[in-house]
This record gives sequence, structure tokens and C-alpha cells, in this order.
Amino acid sequence: MKRFLLILITLLISSSAYTLEVYSCPDEHSASNCSSCKKTGSTTSFKINIENQVVIETINNGYSKGVSELARCSVADKRNWICKSTLTNGTLLSKQSMSEGVFVQIVYREDRSVMSSHCAK
Repeated sequence: MKRFLLILITLLISSSAYTLEVYSCPDEHSASNCSSCKKTGSTTSFKINIENQVVIETINNGYSKGVSELARCSVADKRNWICKSTLTNGTLLSKQSMSEGVFVQIVYREDRSVMSSHCAK
């Protein structure tokens, strides 16, 4: 808890935030270039701390907001970063990345098939 509060305070002091519209995509390829995707009505915003390699995401679907710290991030700058969540056995669960201002999120099943894919721009 103390670590989270410290990160949150640090982010508020030294981070940049911006908001993007979220789109649901039919597959991983469509999400990677944000094509053939449909607007969901949700927005996502990010607070980035390059020094600490931390990305905090806030999702707003119009009814509620959810805030989470993304796992295992490598941050080059606020428009270029990648985060990955894995199981204890190393199986990839999700991948979130920002490349030149386009956000992509892919969620995988344990067999590595894609469960959901989204982009935001």
C-alpha cells in the first residue's frame, strides 16, 4: 500500500496525462493499427512516469471509472511504451502498448488465443 501511494504521489508530481477514445477490434492485427474497430463509448487515460517506468491507466465507460497500475512496463516516453502481465508460469495474459500515440491492448487466454483486443486513439 505504501508503495502504491508513493507511486501515485510521484505520478501526480512528475507525470503527463492524456485521454483517448477506446475502440473494440475484431482481432490482434486490427488492434495493432486501430483499423476495422468500433467505438465503445469509453475513454482511457494514462499517467506516465518515465523515471520510474510506471503507467497508471484510468478507464471511464460513462458509468464508472477504474484505475490500475499496468504491470512490467518499459517506458521510452509518454507516446512509446509497453507493459505485460503474465502468469507465474510465464504465460502472457495481456499486453498493453503505446506506439506514437496509439494504444493497443490485447488480452489472451491461457492457450494464447486472443480473448479481446482494443485500441485507443
